[in-house]
Amino acid sequence: MYVYFPSSFFAFQGGPRGMVAGAGAGAALGLAAGVSFWLAELASGETVADKWYRELLDQNRINREKEEELKKYQKDLVARYEDWSAEGDEERAKGPTVGQRIADFLQIKAE
Repeated sequence: MYVYFPSSFFAFQGGPRGMVAGAGAGAALGLAAGVSFWLAELASGETVADKWYRELLDQNRINREKEEELKKYQKDLVARYEDWSAEGDEERAKGPTVGQRIADFLQIKAE
């Protein structure tokens, strides 16, 4: 019967020699991974903090551009409404609409 055990169990079965060997191998692999990432960062010339700060500035710029576009859209929408409202005022100044004339003819009162 096979049962899965974590690697620490096998190190425990191997005794102190297995534990020390496992610790040494883990430390060596961790050191190699850390050094390789540090060298990659050094070769790129940009630290992780610098990259995050640059991305934050880019995101802030994008947000400002979106806000400006939204403000332009809102101004355009207000201008359209004002034009439409002015056209409606001119139409109302001309006299009753067809619908109002029909309502008057049928003697329907708007409430």
